[in-house]
Amino acid sequence: MSKEKLSDTSLICGISESFCVELPVAPCSVWYVQHLMNGGESDIFNLGNGVGYSVREVIETARKVTGHSIPAVETERRAGDPARLVASSEKAKKILGWKPVHDSLEEIIASAWKWHKNHPNGYDA
Repeated sequence: MSKEKLSDTSLICGISESFCVELPVAPCSVWYVQHLMNGGESDIFNLGNGVGYSVREVIETARKVTGHSIPAVETERRAGDPARLVASSEKAKKILGWKPVHDSLEEIIASAWKWHKNHPNGYDA
């Protein structure tokens, strides 16, 4: 993990969505192909848990899960940042039967952390 400092715009910036790519995306791709093969129309689907987290919440949760201090520096909000940006995955749930595997930020980060600990060199390992 890099030792560079991260900017935290959580208090004065927006909330955005994080989601785990460990498991839900691959089956969704298969479901989408099946949807198309069954005559469904090509479409765009948002995948996420529908809950937004601030950068501060993500960093604090990552610190808790990993046991690392993770340095961060709060900065002023960037011009144009939305106050809240969270996508709805209701269409993917309804049409494809997709649902998030992990419901909480702690589960999402723990899942990602487990993968990174088991694959310290990424997919090359």
